[in-house]
Amino acid sequence: MNELSGQVSPSLLDLNHLHYLDLSMNNMQISNSLASLKSLRYLDLSSSISDETIPHHLGNLSRLQYLNLSYNYLPGPIPDTLGRLTSLTVLDLSSNDFNDSMSYSLCNLSSLVHLDLSQSSLIGAIPHCLGNLASLSILRLSENHLQGPIPSEMGNMTQLTELDLHNNGFQGPIPREMGNMTQLKELDLSQNLFECPIPSEMGNMTQLTELHLSSNAFACEIPNSMRNLCNLRVLDLSYNKFTGKLSTSVGSPFGCIHNSLVIFEF
Repeated sequence: MNELSGQVSPSLLDLNHLHYLDLSMNNMQISNSLASLKSLRYLDLSSSISDETIPHHLGNLSRLQYLNLSYNYLPGPIPDTLGRLTSLTVLDLSSNDFNDSMSYSLCNLSSLVHLDLSQSSLIGAIPHCLGNLASLSILRLSENHLQGPIPSEMGNMTQLTELDLHNNGFQGPIPREMGNMTQLKELDLSQNLFECPIPSEMGNMTQLTELHLSSNAFACEIPNSMRNLCNLRVLDLSYNKFTGKLSTSVGSPFGCIHNSLVIFEF
């Protein structure tokens, strides 16, 4: 690891055929300096940018497939120009200080497989159009100031294996359309304001290994369909007001869950 600082070297900008560039863990001023590297596929600027905001010109790097701008603590907004990067499969904007709503331009990134916006001081609601990102496997929006209901359109994200929304201000019931997320392995909805009812369609998430629903406003019975979640290893229902009875062996309504469960909090 180096400790580079200042402007990007002009000699670097002459590498017109460069595909891979990692400038992470430095202290660089990017401004418009990378606009000429049109062949870039991979760009890692994590913990390295000293610019005042995300440079708009990054949206001109149309061949980018990987972009990491995490841990720069940059203020917002997220530039709409990032919506031009339609070849992106990985976008990491975590640990910034946007203090703004989620840019609708991100809904254009239909090739995304991994999107991380956690710990970035996002406010407002999740755009309904985010459901267009049907190829997503990992979505992390945790530890922001997001609120409102989860859009039903997120049920279109049928390839998700990890969804982390914990520590926000989401409200209302979990939409039943989330039952379409049958590939989910990890679901964290803890530390929000979600309310009953819990949809029976959650029983369709038979691949789940971790389910975190703690610290919400649930005050109802757990649906019997949860007995279908036979792969659960971690189940956290604590700090709610669930009603009904649970057997000491984590039986009904949990069925086969007791065969796999390692951590259970109620």
